[in-house]
Amino acid sequence: SGGGYMIFSEWNIWGNEKINAIPEGNPITHKTLNFAYSPIYPFIQADNTNLKAWYKFDGNYMDSSQSGYNLTNSGTVIVNGLIVQSVSADASDFLETSGINLNGKTYSISFWAKFNTIPASDVFFWTQSSANAVGSTVILQYQQGNNVLRFSHYGSGNDMDTTGYNVSSMVGTSWHHYVVTYNSTNRGAEIWFDGVKLNTNISTLTNAFTGGGNFTIGKWVTNPNIFNGLMEDFRYYDKILTSIEISQLYSIPTQNTYTLSVQAGTSIQVNNGTAQYLSGNYTISVGATQSSVLGLSGQTSPYPLTNGS
Repeated sequence: SGGGYMIFSEWNIWGNEKINAIPEGNPITHKTLNFAYSPIYPFIQADNTNLKAWYKFDGNYMDSSQSGYNLTNSGTVIVNGLIVQSVSADASDFLETSGINLNGKTYSISFWAKFNTIPASDVFFWTQSSANAVGSTVILQYQQGNNVLRFSHYGSGNDMDTTGYNVSSMVGTSWHHYVVTYNSTNRGAEIWFDGVKLNTNISTLTNAFTGGGNFTIGKWVTNPNIFNGLMEDFRYYDKILTSIEISQLYSIPTQNTYTLSVQAGTSIQVNNGTAQYLSGNYTISVGATQSSVLGLSGQTSPYPLTNGS
């Protein structure tokens, strides 16, 4: 201050911070520009009107929607995750709530999941069940015997299985995004994986779900095959999500953008590369693994600086 000249030995830009402007007429020398990426939760318009339960697992098992459908924890732990934090389950761990009741409902359920190991048996992502009877159970599972993802209301005509996919290879041990939509009017359903609607053996279920019981994440109350892995950003909507909305939920924001205004002759070194001299207005795009500087107006050559060059 006072002399109008500042020297930065290191400039750290974090994902949620913003730089609106740097006063012109104050030459600034930056030895190094360091960019750090912080992912954020996707937002869709339906979050304002149709989001009835949202479990981020960021340090707790609370419902981040307005419904108050908090989860009861049985053995799971919270760990660092895909966006912020995730719930980790194995052995006999699971979560449940009495707040969510899918009986007679049109809905979509969206979540991220990552297996610790490729499943060697049936695994249940989420369920609601009052009995092992037709229409009394609703489940989403990885069905190991047929190597499919299955959405089911239990019994003949109620098992919607993916067709034409090597699901065990698809799911692997990486993060993937899953969505199920269900229309109570015509009993139509869809299974989505990483933003793509999968082919299924049937498009409608024979019987509606008329059961009850707690909504459970990670197990089926009558089956010992527990989900072994991580889950995050688990959402329940009381509507059928559109393909655009599903794509938005799948596309976790991967960059933040900052505007940097500098005076002619300012030396900026990006990612320890060769110093470049810039003037005018520039946009710095910060990605998960790289950054770039693009000239907007009044820029000088050489530009743009891309990928840390």
